[in-house]
Amino acid sequence: MPGPACSLLIAALSAAVVEAAAGADGEVAVGRAPVDVDGDEEDSLTFTLVPGAGLRLRSSSTSLLLSYTPRIFYRLPNALGVDRPLVLHQVGLGHTQELSSRLDWSNNVQLSLGELDYTASSIVFDPGVTSVIRSSVAEVVRVEGSSGLDFQLSRRVNLGWDVSAEYTTSLDGAAPLASIDPAPTVDGTVQGPPILGNAVPTSAQLTAESSLSYALDQHSRLATSAEVTYQWFPDTGRYLLLSPDVSWETAINRRTTLGASAGLAYVITLEAARGGNTSDAIGGTGSFQLGSVLYSSGRATLSTGLSASLDWFFDPIAGTSQPRAGVEAGADLTLGRDWLIAPNAAFYTVLSGASTQLGDDEEAPLDMEGSVPGVLAQDVPDATLFRAELPIRYSVSRMLSLRAGGRAALRGQALSADDFRLDEQVELWVFLGLTVHLATSQDDGSWLPL
Repeated sequence: MPGPACSLLIAALSAAVVEAAAGADGEVAVGRAPVDVDGDEEDSLTFTLVPGAGLRLRSSSTSLLLSYTPRIFYRLPNALGVDRPLVLHQVGLGHTQELSSRLDWSNNVQLSLGELDYTASSIVFDPGVTSVIRSSVAEVVRVEGSSGLDFQLSRRVNLGWDVSAEYTTSLDGAAPLASIDPAPTVDGTVQGPPILGNAVPTSAQLTAESSLSYALDQHSRLATSAEVTYQWFPDTGRYLLLSPDVSWETAINRRTTLGASAGLAYVITLEAARGGNTSDAIGGTGSFQLGSVLYSSGRATLSTGLSASLDWFFDPIAGTSQPRAGVEAGADLTLGRDWLIAPNAAFYTVLSGASTQLGDDEEAPLDMEGSVPGVLAQDVPDATLFRAELPIRYSVSRMLSLRAGGRAALRGQALSADDFRLDEQVELWVFLGLTVHLATSQDDGSWLPL
């Protein structure tokens, strides 16, 4: 099987067209935010530059894409521990192959290697990550990969298989996960695992998912899926997540689409750190999506989107696996061919009650202050996140666009905390940026991720 598949790929690529793209995205932002992870907000100025280059080989049945987009970041005042720009290397590799008229194969790999300041977690990690990295600057290595097959069994039935993996670790290794020792107990001994101490702990996740969907009619589709996920935190524990669900999507009319899903997540604790909670956990999952074109004319189009989710979230920064709720809303207002106004907002919070975080309140002994040593508290200061952005983009030409706007982020403890405040950490920014790109492809290099 590998021999014929490789021969087919080589034959397809030998007849492919080679396309190239290059460009750069730059931004200057002025605002107010903490300079380091434990500091107060200060007036700040940031400079960000993302140059990029990519190659794409494309034929009638195959596409192979390679891109390199390093991120160069500098901030004033600079209390980040280094008086120079931070550099994050980003390499992407994508492949799609039409194996037959009914079978498609897709693969993606993303490597991020370099330095991040503590406010830029969403550059590398899930945009919904509520945690910020635990030091002013982190040197990280993160690899993400996925492979999937989509098989059209009939006009109405589709079968899909997907495998994905991710691995995260710290580059320098200077701050081990167990860098903060737990407090001694009343008799002077140390009980339980150490409290998490470094910026980005080592972690890995491997997921396999199978899905089956059926088209009820021209506008509606019903689907079911089953997911098995293995999560590994070397200093925290190992977990196995089993998550079946059912979903439904439909077009209410020509301008409005609706989707919903519901399922369960069962987490099996394979191994927990000393003093950790070894019990399994179960919870519900679900999602809701609504999209609509509210207005459309020859000169303007207004479309909106709203989504809500409840999932079991793998957090590579906090080193936890726990339930999380989120809501996102946004709108796109297109004016003519050149203007785009796209306000958006998102809210995420970690849910208490069912969690595989470190610690067992009923079994672990108390320390001298009456708390459980070694427990990673639910009430961490960034368990809840609200972010909003108002970008305005103007396309000067096919190769050049300008943008301006504002963004804000608020972080606080979990909603269940007695002293919950969403403004424990506040970021407010006004930004101005430009994007320029050149490409030999007819789509102007929109596949280059700048």
